[in-house]
Amino acid sequence: DKLVPFDDVKPWLAKTWELQNDKGKSLERYASAGGIQSIYSDYSGISVTELNKQKIYPNVIVERAIAGEAAAVQALTDISDYLAQLIFERIQTAFSGWHANFKFMNPKRENLISESEYSKLLFDRIIFGQRLGDLLNSSQASGFLWQPLLANITDLIIQSQETALFKNHYLKNGRFNEHLISFSALREAPAIGAGIDAYLQYKGLL
Repeated sequence: DKLVPFDDVKPWLAKTWELQNDKGKSLERYASAGGIQSIYSDYSGISVTELNKQKIYPNVIVERAIAGEAAAVQALTDISDYLAQLIFERIQTAFSGWHANFKFMNPKRENLISESEYSKLLFDRIIFGQRLGDLLNSSQASGFLWQPLLANITDLIIQSQETALFKNHYLKNGRFNEHLISFSALREAPAIGAGIDAYLQYKGLL
């Protein structure tokens, strides 16, 4: 095994802040704690500044969803959906190349190549780190985020046109094999993606 710098794979794998969902938002929004707050802000009408002032962080948003608050439920539903789409895009692209599941935030961004030296790559581990990892891990018994995420990934894999090799690797008893997911407590990873996403939002480009 070896670590591969992201810049070495950028001809065939896009960064999360480069990808745009069908709502015109960067996928980085759904993969970072600050982004999760911004999604909740959109539904609740409470500014992110006010959320921080009131210490309404992602774990509190989960608590509000459990209590039945509509804005929190909708935000977490969106996050589980788009995060699943992002994970599926990653594992599919590694295995069979870019399928243009998302548009690019920058329409002038050069298109990705469809094949690479890593074609047919199957991941043995999908690692979530930092606050997103903590949030997913702690949400496992809540009914929000974790279980919907697994269900959404399962559906995407089953409905895909990928080979039996791909599906058998990622599914176990007809469901996404959650044991492939690990949580990392490391805090050293840079928050570049979240920073770029915030900058583009500030500049009105998102």
